[in-house]
Amino acid sequence: MGDTLNLSLSPEHMQRLVQWRLDRVRFVREALGIEPDECQRVVMGALNTDRRVAWRSAHGCGKTCLSAWMVLHALICMGPCKVLTTASVWRQLDKFLWPEIHKWGRRMNLALVGLDKLPIEWLNMEVRITEDWMAFAAASDDPAMIEGCHADFVFYVMDEAKGIPRGTWLAAKGAMTGKGQILAISTPPEGAEGYFCDIFTGVVRGWTTF
Repeated sequence: MGDTLNLSLSPEHMQRLVQWRLDRVRFVREALGIEPDECQRVVMGALNTDRRVAWRSAHGCGKTCLSAWMVLHALICMGPCKVLTTASVWRQLDKFLWPEIHKWGRRMNLALVGLDKLPIEWLNMEVRITEDWMAFAAASDDPAMIEGCHADFVFYVMDEAKGIPRGTWLAAKGAMTGKGQILAISTPPEGAEGYFCDIFTGVVRGWTTF
C-alpha cells in the first residue's frame, strides 16, 4: 500500500491495518465505531476466510449496512484494489447502498492507521484514490463491465442479488482469476429460478451461504 502513494506508516499503524485486513469485525468496531449484530458478525467472519459468500434474509436485517461496511473495508484494507458494486435494479445502488457507503465513509477513523491524509475523492457513486484503486457502481445488465474489472484484488458486492442476470454472475466468476471475493446479498427469492437461488439449492457450488 505504501509504495503506491509513497505512504509511510509507522510499525504500529501497519500492525493495526493488517489486523483490520484479517478481521472485518474489528475494522467495523474500530474504524467505524459501531458494534455489528450477530448475523453481521457471522457473515463478516466468513469473508475473513472464504472467497464467495451469499446471505439471504428479510428486510431490516442490516444487509445494506453490511455491504457498505465491506466496500469500505476492501477499499482501505485490501488496496490498491477495485471494488465493484452492482444490483438487480439501479435504484438499489442509487437510493440505498451508495448513500450508506457515504454515511459510513464520513465516520471512518483512518487516523488509527495513519491514513487520515489518504487522498480519497468522494463522488456520487464512486470513491477514488487512484486510477487503479477505487470503488464504483456498475449496471448488472452489462456483463462486459463486470468482466472488465481487473486489479490485484477485486471485491464484488451484489445487492438484491436474486434479480441479477446469470451472465453477470458468470462474468464476475470469470474475472476472479487472481485474488478476489464476492459478497452476494438479497431478500429470499420468490421463485425457484435464477443464479442466486441456485447457490442455495446446491446447483452452484463453491459458496458459503447464510
